[in-house]
Amino acid sequence: MVNKAIKRTALLLGVYLAGMVAVNAHIAYDYHTHTKYTIENGEIPKVLEVHKYEINLDGEEEYLTIVAEKHSYSKEEYEIGIRLAEDHAHFASEVGTQSFYNVSKSNLRYLLAIVTCLGPSNYYYNLGSGRTYDSVSSIAEDQGYFIYALEDVQQSLEDFSGFDKALFFGWSTASALVSPIGYYQGRDDTGFVHGQNKGTLFNRLLVDKRDEGIADGIIDLLRDDEIDDLLASLGIAHFEGVIEHLSEKVELIEIPYDYDQ
Repeated sequence: MVNKAIKRTALLLGVYLAGMVAVNAHIAYDYHTHTKYTIENGEIPKVLEVHKYEINLDGEEEYLTIVAEKHSYSKEEYEIGIRLAEDHAHFASEVGTQSFYNVSKSNLRYLLAIVTCLGPSNYYYNLGSGRTYDSVSSIAEDQGYFIYALEDVQQSLEDFSGFDKALFFGWSTASALVSPIGYYQGRDDTGFVHGQNKGTLFNRLLVDKRDEGIADGIIDLLRDDEIDDLLASLGIAHFEGVIEHLSEKVELIEIPYDYDQ
């Protein structure tokens, strides 16, 4: 029985590895015959959204720029990111430059496992979509700016139940095993429609639970006497929820943003 189980496992592993080799060979062919030219011709859909607001906070006039993004950019989005970095002096993102110092060892190990699992699928997605350029927060960090954190990572993880953590880890592991699919998802990506993932498990675990905390993080930073004009970059799936929570706490006056400035 043991020998049969070993042989069956070896057979399945062999089939899996052969499939991975075949899929990667097709990806290499497809990239050089299709995706490469799509990228060079600038045919990648622009997902990046820039929303500027004037906020009256405790009687003080503050300014907020929200960059709703996928966390890697196309060349067109990268050029917008460079201009945004030049126009601002205070930056924030979901996790910031240094936001893991207060994370417990168990949660840090969990995060490392998740990041490791998601790495391959993110790589393939970026390859297929042509989104291989740095985000605005990375651009600003490279220029020497400190990136504030919009949320407390430790608290966010504490808000996850054990079941949620297990579920997300299982999903992350499965995505690693079939990571080349990410290339085709990126290749066929036509952009982002707000609300398209509403009600899904992904949104429940990684978006909805965090939106209010991110909104609170924005308000806390704008209350800092040294910050009266903040650029906050966040995943585009968070945008609607964060704006909803912000609108409940402060008055937002949107200022049109000129992408061609």
